[in-house]
Order: sequence, then structure tokens, then C-alpha cells
Amino acid sequence: MDRIDALRVFRRVAETQSFTRAAAELGLGQPTVSRAVAELEAAFGGQLVRRTTRAVSLTEAGVQFHARALRILEEVEAAEAEVRGLEAALIGLLRVQAPVSYGRAVVAGQLARFAARHAHVRVDLLLSDAMVDLAAEGCDLAIRVGELPDSGLKARRIGVTRRDPHATPAFLARHAPLSHPHDLAGLPCLVFTRLRAPRLWRFHRGDETASVEIDGPFRSDSIEALHAAALQGLGVAPAPAWLVADDLAAGRLVRVLEGWETPAAPIHAVWPAGRELGAKARAFVEFVAAGA
Repeated sequence: MDRIDALRVFRRVAETQSFTRAAAELGLGQPTVSRAVAELEAAFGGQLVRRTTRAVSLTEAGVQFHARALRILEEVEAAEAEVRGLEAALIGLLRVQAPVSYGRAVVAGQLARFAARHAHVRVDLLLSDAMVDLAAEGCDLAIRVGELPDSGLKARRIGVTRRDPHATPAFLARHAPLSHPHDLAGLPCLVFTRLRAPRLWRFHRGDETASVEIDGPFRSDSIEALHAAALQGLGVAPAPAWLVADDLAAGRLVRVLEGWETPAAPIHAVWPAGRELGAKARAFVEFVAAGA
């Protein structure tokens, strides 16, 4: 088999973690797929794939080889696209990882619009709140919400979000009017445990700042879980506008403390430090940064 075709076979095996699925998707026989991977292993002098009766996974060498193979194939496919005159040479699979709630509410739509503009791009969205290994998962990039840990990843800031306080009208009717952040003290508030100081809520209004320590009957590391609890009238919950827009429009939730702003949380696109963004990933980051 041609070496480039063998790399394409290896890429699909790595993405599907299955010789059978890779063969079916490529329209090849399973022996042909197995032979292509074996030929690559023989050519490069190392085991790339672990084969068991239940699963296929990449070895450490396979993970590194996969990252290089992706870059090689992207360049080859971009060149092929240019010869065929395809727009901007964007072709092939774009795999993006994002947090579950933000991925569902925002990134899925962004990827769908991007794919609609580029007919030769396929998208694969991996939703996980864990800090996944992008190379091991075969991801081109990830979207991260909040301050970045010192992870060694390259990053580009593509936006901001705020976790403003919201509650149901019925909940607010049972309590005194809230006009200052200090009014939250003693009220049932829902705690987002992923923050560095989850019980300390900070606000500013012009040059004025205020902090209040909150507590309440419900804690979670999922912003969607806090949203659901807030809809049940359990307390005041921090929630970004992209999560509660429909509830605000329908009157199910009310933004608390209008005029006071919470700190902006950055949104970044990140990718492994050891490689440059490919054409598809770079185009998608520009697409999102432009607010498309």
C-alpha cells in the first residue's frame, strides 16, 4: 500500500480505536487495514498499536507518531485540495474538545456553522469537563473556560464569559429585595466548586468593588447542575448568559443585582505546545474569535 494511504488507514484506526470500524469506514477489508498498520510498524521500527481481543489503543510511540501523521496528512490533503481548487484548502477532520455545558450551548453551534461554510471539513466534538490529553485523544485543539492552569499548552484568548447570579421570581419574592452584594449573605446560594474560591463571590460597579462569602444547600462542579437547582427555586446560582438566555426570556429566572458585574472569565483555544495549529484548526479559531 502507498505510504500516504497507509498513514490514512493508521489515522482512522487511531480515531476509531478499532480495525473493524476503520475498515468499514474506509471501504477496505480488515486484513488490508491490519497489513497497512503492520507495514508502518515495520518501516518505522516500533509498535504503534496495542491489539487485544477487546480494544485497540496506541502505544506511547503510536501517540507521537499519530500526531506527526496528522500534520503530514493535513499538508498532503491541503496540497491536494489546492490542486483541485477547493476553497482555502480546508479539508478533512477537525476534532475539538470542550467542556460539557459550554460545548453543548456554544461550541456545537460554532462548529456546525463552520462546517456549513467549508463543505470538505468534517467535525468531531468531544465533550468532557476533564483536562484531556489532546494528543492522546487526537484533538486538534480544545476550548477552555476560566483561568488556565500552567499546563504547557499554547493558548489564544477568544472571548470572555461571566457567571452572574440568577434566581427564580418565586425565590426572590420570598426574600427582601437585593440591591447590594452584601444582601446575599445569609441567603441560600448555590456553590460552583470548580472555582478557586467557590464561596467567595466578587462584584464591581464602576470603581466600587464588593465581596461576599456565600453558602447554601447545593454544591456541584457542574454549572448545568446549579442551573437545574436554581430553576427549582433552591437558591441564587452563578450562571453565564449563554446557559440561561432562554430562561431569562421566558421569565423562569431573573438576573440578580442588576448593575453589578462579576469578574470576566476568559475563554481560550488551546493546543499542544509542541506543534503549530493546522489550517482547519487555525481557521476555526479565527472564525470563533471573529464572533461568527
